Amino acid sequence: MDNNALTYHLTKVFSELEVRIAERVLSLLTEQGLGLAGTPVGQEKLLTDKQLCELLQISTSHLSNFRKANPNFPFYPIGKNIRYKLSEVEEFLKFNQLKKKINCMKEESEETQTLYYPWYVNKSGKVGVRSIDYLNFLQYLNIRIAKIGNIKEFVLLKNNILKIIEVSDIIQIAIKWLVENVDLSTHHVSVDEVKEAWINKSKILLDIKTLCYMEEIEFKQKFDSKDESYFYFLNTVVKVTAEGKSLVEYKDLTWYVMEDQIIKRNFYLPKKPLDKLNIPYQIFVWNIAGQNEVRYRAFMSVIGYLLHRYQDAAKPKAINLLDETEETDLAEGGRGKSLFVKALGKLINVCEVSGKDFNGSNTFAFQRVNRYTGILLIDDASYNLKFELLYNRITDGFTVNVKYKPEYHIPFEESPKVIITSNHILKAIAGNSTDRRRYEIELSSHYGKDLTVYDDFGHYFFTDWDQRQWDEFTLYMLSCVQVVLNRGINRSPINPPE
Repeated sequence: MDNNALTYHLTKVFSELEVRIAERVLSLLTEQGLGLAGTPVGQEKLLTDKQLCELLQISTSHLSNFRKANPNFPFYPIGKNIRYKLSEVEEFLKFNQLKKKINCMKEESEETQTLYYPWYVNKSGKVGVRSIDYLNFLQYLNIRIAKIGNIKEFVLLKNNILKIIEVSDIIQIAIKWLVENVDLSTHHVSVDEVKEAWINKSKILLDIKTLCYMEEIEFKQKFDSKDESYFYFLNTVVKVTAEGKSLVEYKDLTWYVMEDQIIKRNFYLPKKPLDKLNIPYQIFVWNIAGQNEVRYRAFMSVIGYLLHRYQDAAKPKAINLLDETEETDLAEGGRGKSLFVKALGKLINVCEVSGKDFNGSNTFAFQRVNRYTGILLIDDASYNLKFELLYNRITDGFTVNVKYKPEYHIPFEESPKVIITSNHILKAIAGNSTDRRRYEIELSSHYGKDLTVYDDFGHYFFTDWDQRQWDEFTLYMLSCVQVVLNRGINRSPINPPE
């Protein structure tokens, strides 16, 4: 066995031996009762809380908290009072320290066992590499094979986040580790020597058949439930329920998140409640609702409905955003429809298709829709768009045909929600089939030729915002999700009474 491998295996043996010796000592102490009651002491003086704290140089609150955290803490109940023996308390504290030390040793031992050096040095001093050591090394670097639907991808796994990578990325990740961790004086090899060994065996090490021996995991996209919704940011996960919002760390999730699902910004929960904040986008929504409370609440529920990645088979809806009047000569986005949808895209994946030449019967009409698409936007629909062509997509899911690739089906439960913008009411067959699938909501004439959003607020939304403004905007959008989790989507009357 070469010196490098021998050193590695001896380190593991001695580490394991040290843990076992410490565990045996702990076992003997427990058997003798030292961990619970301390050593028998004849007429040892019983101490009060105050006397014990003075001797241990701690506060009485510290003692009280420690007792609550350790039910086996030794004490003597005398009437309504509590008394202690100093020898028993000291022995208990030593026992606890020993347990902590053993746990730390175990953790260190486990970490040591996971590292496989991806090289060896033979008797002649030449550096080589075994295929199994290289595969174990990639495992140590958190590289895996992920089954995603019917395909398999190489991924980098960190804190439950999956990043799809190529073979070239695997090489660079491995080299980066070498440069940062290999030292000639410690490992008796140089980075270049290890790289040379890898290059000489690269046809085998990087062959797909070899890499397929790595651990395989399965990725199943997590969709929202009826009662909760999740949003993934760079620094945290936000869980939204009807009761409120809470932050969750990625490492505490019980499912994997694909890097493409993560919103590319940080989020910090504002300290002030929503009603104490002055949020430009919230004011914008109030304005496009005609400053009418009923319609404003309906807009909030529409935002929440579209952001909530849960499909209710009993209430499938396509949202139709239309102008309060039938003017067709307004500048693009003049009433605020484009800005309204753009805001949704800051929290969910939106796939946009042009409504001018949209043909729902075209085989490739939805080729840009994928499994991560949360909203399908048919923008600026023409008068000739036939709403009934969308019936099956709204209630049954999407069959996606991409040119030169096999078609696949996105079931209703995982399918995107549909939003259609237009300057007119969509033509559709009258009846229940249309009514139960279509939700119409009008934007007021607050914005238009004479007043733009920039004129109203003096800055461009999104591009001119700092972290605080982004956090407050996000808080408002998440609050809209709370609205729909509490009450569902509201019906907005067309041209509501003042």
